[in-house]
Amino acid sequence: MAGQFRHLAGMSQWSNVDVRVMPFGSGWHPGLEGPFVLIEPRQATAAVQLESRRSLLLLHEEADVVSNMALGEDDSAKLIAE
Repeated sequence: MAGQFRHLAGMSQWSNVDVRVMPFGSGWHPGLEGPFVLIEPRQATAAVQLESRRSLLLLHEEADVVSNMALGEDDSAKLIAE
């Protein structure tokens, strides 16, 4: 797993990539069920694209958007480094 953390830390250096950690204390969120993509367009509302075993779901309600629950970029990077 250490190699995976190094890879995430390296990817976070790219200007178009944000690596954000969902702390255990955040509670349950649909994004924890499988892969997801956080979409944050400059001129539109953020959304989350979730993939499940059978379908794809697009969440756009503010309460459902992962960025509101995840650690910030700096705190995420610190946690990954630890």
